[in-house]
Amino acid sequence: MTVPQSRRFEKKGRNDILMKIRLGKVEVTFFHSINQETLETILDKVLFYDHPTQ
Repeated sequence: MTVPQSRRFEKKGRNDILMKIRLGKVEVTFFHSINQETLETILDKVLFYDHPTQ
C-alpha cells in the first residue's frame, strides 16, 4: 500500500458534513453520500493504514 499524497480540498461548512468517523488518530469526513461497498473499502484501507501489522 502506498502512502497517499496530501491534497487540499475546498472549504466546506459544518452543515455540509454527511458523516464523520474517527478511528484513533485518523478522522474521515464525508460530504457526499457513497454506496456501502465504497464506504467499506475506504474504511478497510484506513484501518489497514492505521494498523499495518495486522
